[in-house]
Amino acid sequence: MEHKNVRLLSASDMAVMSQCFSQIRQLVPTTTKLNASERRSLFKLSDNRIEFVEHAFQKMKSNPSLVPSYLDVTSAQRLLHLYNQLNEIGAELQKLQEQIENTKLQAGNQALVLSKMFYHQTKNAATLGLKDAKDISTELHSLYTVGRNAKVKMKKREENKK
Repeated sequence: MEHKNVRLLSASDMAVMSQCFSQIRQLVPTTTKLNASERRSLFKLSDNRIEFVEHAFQKMKSNPSLVPSYLDVTSAQRLLHLYNQLNEIGAELQKLQEQIENTKLQAGNQALVLSKMFYHQTKNAATLGLKDAKDISTELHSLYTVGRNAKVKMKKREENKK
């Protein structure tokens, strides 16, 4: 990602994306929200179990006399169809998520590299006795977290804000 030719997202772009996400959320059929323990307790359909489900549905249709009256085969097939549709949507979202993460990573890297260049420049200027550079260097040094002490510095900064 070349930092000179970066196309920023306009406010209009952000509004359109927000609206699209809102529309998608409205289109996706939802059930009740599940908490973590409820999610863990559910029997999950995965790629290695899909063939079993599909075959079971085929056998239910071809052998209706074996299907208990409390099972609604049509509803079950509709649920499987919904599962497959949501799987397709999930795959598209995963591609989008990867694209966003890659772009975010590159943009963040470029921003950090440029900031570090300026920080090191001000440190060098400070050693030459430039007062403004010394003040800037000191301020940036307190914010620059890297290496083993990064977490400690971040924690101290959080505590100082309180």
